[in-house]
Amino acid sequence: MKLIDQSIRNYHSVTVVMALVAVVGVICFNTLPRQLTPTVDKPLIEVRTEYSGLSPNEVERNITRRLEEQLESVEGLKKMISRSQHGLSTITLEFEWGTDKNIAMIDVNNKLQQVKDLPVLSDKPTLKSISTDNSSPIMWIVFDKPDPKIPIADIFSTMQLFIIAVGLLFATVSAWIPIVPSFTIA
Repeated sequence: MKLIDQSIRNYHSVTVVMALVAVVGVICFNTLPRQLTPTVDKPLIEVRTEYSGLSPNEVERNITRRLEEQLESVEGLKKMISRSQHGLSTITLEFEWGTDKNIAMIDVNNKLQQVKDLPVLSDKPTLKSISTDNSSPIMWIVFDKPDPKIPIADIFSTMQLFIIAVGLLFATVSAWIPIVPSFTIA
């Protein structure tokens, strides 16, 4: 109860403190960066190596394990997930937040250059930066043709132009089935 009593007795001080807190809050709010779609790109890199004709066990033994041994020392690496399939080795590298993807790509490429004992007939490992920023659509639009005589391509292009005119960054046609076409906005 002392705090409440002191606040009532010194209401001028309380009013000044509350005004200062409000001013600092407004200043902080105005200085925060804001975006229409914030960039939240998870630092992921995929390494793919093909060698057609090998079973998954042979791919794991001859390619995947050798690459993993070399890649586990990449700086900033958080997690490594590997998959061995018929004739294909895929290793996904997840890095700590804040890791520069370009530097990580160079580091991974340097480590891959050091791997010398891959099978002669296998393809060279290829690097691919995986972008998670626009990987999932914001909205799906599913519709049926109002008139069978109107070409479906005209409907898609008209909808795409309308959606972009509304203010979205881009709209793409992701899939369409003759019975129920669908439209993806991402």
